[in-house]
Amino acid sequence: MRSLAGAAVAALVAACALQAATKDLGGPATLTPASPMTRIALGPPPPRDAVLEIDVIEVRNPSLAPVVISVSIQGEDERMPAQHISEVALFPADRPGRFVARADEAIGRDAAMPGHRPGSLWAVVTLRSQADLIKDAPRLLLQVSARWAP
Repeated sequence: MRSLAGAAVAALVAACALQAATKDLGGPATLTPASPMTRIALGPPPPRDAVLEIDVIEVRNPSLAPVVISVSIQGEDERMPAQHISEVALFPADRPGRFVARADEAIGRDAAMPGHRPGSLWAVVTLRSQADLIKDAPRLLLQVSARWAP
């Protein structure tokens, strides 16, 4: 009886820890040339057909600098390498949009990495732009979110 109660307490503690780690599940997050990378909590992957939706919700790009967003999947441990899944370019460079990327292969590799625990996957979204060459670079801003596609 005690071991069952202990297991229930351990499961509750683990669930609370996962909820705390993913309280901002899906984002949104802000990317700028000064802060070009963010990690967005995804929660556990779907059982099959892992497709990630990346929404660019807002774009401020008055100089129309070319913008590329790189998307990777990473476990909870930030020291572990992220698995690249996609790159997308905004076109026109000042318009929001929704992009989808298959993540099955990245999840398979990530699950085998040390430091990975089920349910602890994150999207790593990186702004890659030539805005640093453009006068209006400080005004470039993107709001992004990520989630598993239904």
